[in-house]
Amino acid sequence: MTDRPDPRTAGGEPSFSLFFFSDDRERSKEAGYHLVLEAAKFADAEGFDSIWVPERHFNKFGAPYPNPAVLAAGIATVTERVGIRAGSVVVPLHHPVRIAEEWAMVDNLSRGRVGIAAASGWSPGDFFLSDADYGRRREETFERIDTVRALWRGGPVDVRTPGAREGAGEQLLRTTYPRPVQPELPTWIATVGTRETWVRAGECGYHVLTALVATTLDDIAGHVRAYREARARSGHAPEAGRVTMMIHTFLGPSETEVRATVHEPLVQYIETHISQASGHPDAPDAAGKRSLAEFAFERYYTHNGLFGTPETALPVVDRLLAAGVDEIACLIDFGVEDEAVLQGLPYIGMLRKSALERHGEGSGD
Repeated sequence: MTDRPDPRTAGGEPSFSLFFFSDDRERSKEAGYHLVLEAAKFADAEGFDSIWVPERHFNKFGAPYPNPAVLAAGIATVTERVGIRAGSVVVPLHHPVRIAEEWAMVDNLSRGRVGIAAASGWSPGDFFLSDADYGRRREETFERIDTVRALWRGGPVDVRTPGAREGAGEQLLRTTYPRPVQPELPTWIATVGTRETWVRAGECGYHVLTALVATTLDDIAGHVRAYREARARSGHAPEAGRVTMMIHTFLGPSETEVRATVHEPLVQYIETHISQASGHPDAPDAAGKRSLAEFAFERYYTHNGLFGTPETALPVVDRLLAAGVDEIACLIDFGVEDEAVLQGLPYIGMLRKSALERHGEGSGD
């Protein structure tokens, strides 16, 4: 596997990225993707590792992001060096050929800066887009991403879609076009779930994209150990695998100001997330959702996010790195007004600089 080596092993430095995932605020047509593009320009100029954009369907939660390749192409045209990542492609919803073709286009537009995280999907309602079996979506993810990577290298590949009806797509396809710039497609497996997925990602030589959702840093540390052990058993350099942590982030000049700015947007964000379970018979009513969201806000703000000032957030970074995280992907689009988000980006830059001084090459760590 020739994916880019982890920067902390190559250069002794943790890396920081910006992550888009969930914004459901209505914008004017003029505003469009202003936040994404301006944040990408900032990340490009300030030495951040990557920009991550998601795939979401049929819900206000993540409404701006049905096709990460299209948005990634736009980012490629306004940046020069920052990595451009899909976080994630819901792989079972797509034919492997389409994934390989679309992302090869972006790889050319960006001159070799793309990577994708492969997700299995979670909403059964999304799967009418594909012939994939929802019950086999995790297996489908690994099968299809293997095909994508083989197509990326140039084939030959049997392009029958895994799970397709008998006899469909028997053709052998040797080459997809355009040919990508990178000889290998940097690939992550997206998981917030079981140890088994981490281990399989390690066995396959993939990176991992995860989040602090219904888990703890102690759990993450255990997953990372199992992941690196699986890489070693399967002949992949253990430390070459990158663990990327998506984490809600908003920093500013004072703790009081930041808390006041993020409280209502983050509570509403959590309520929206809870509402996705509203079809369940045990789903809470409106008052119950608000109560749960307020409770969850305290957990997010105190333990599961980077909030406050660069100084107060640095110990959280220390704990993430101690757990084995290599890349901190700062999720910034959870409902805070665009201009406030953009004004907060320099404070994330300050946090990045402090982390590099503490943990980077020559720091003595």
